[in-house]
Amino acid sequence: MKNLKLFLATALVVFLGLNTVSAQEAPGKKLFNVGFETGLTVGNLNDVYGTLFGGSLRYEMPFGAKLSGMLSAGYTSFIPKEDFKDVTDAFGVIPVKAGAKYYFSSNFYGSGELGAGFGTGDNSSTSFIYSPGIGYAFPVADEKFVDLGLRYEGQSVNGETNSFIGLRLGFAF
Repeated sequence: MKNLKLFLATALVVFLGLNTVSAQEAPGKKLFNVGFETGLTVGNLNDVYGTLFGGSLRYEMPFGAKLSGMLSAGYTSFIPKEDFKDVTDAFGVIPVKAGAKYYFSSNFYGSGELGAGFGTGDNSSTSFIYSPGIGYAFPVADEKFVDLGLRYEGQSVNGETNSFIGLRLGFAF
């Protein structure tokens, strides 16, 4: 719990500080985005698994000055806590999601995605994914951005929800 509080406090400080960094407008063209993801599990999943790592690809297409659609896919690996490493292995999920991103001001945005998560191990199944989040797109060059996002993601399968707080660092071009 201490790690989760530190993680959330750090993310909040970063996001609040970012609002004053740039006055450029939000991305206004179609973008591809490659990202690294990490996070901390919450809820029942946190009993056995503590952290996650992964990567993702995202395509963003503007629908107006402030609204964009998103399609994304990737791979996420959930790592067991030290006490459970002899009992269970890491498990993987391939998330495929569609959603929207709304730019509130400058490059600060809110997002929401829905999709499916395809388990990769033995006895794996498909889950329903929902994922609200916030983020900031740092302009680094002409129509190129570093995208930092924080989200909650729930993966519902067989009446249970596996969830985590995730941080994504991506490069959009």
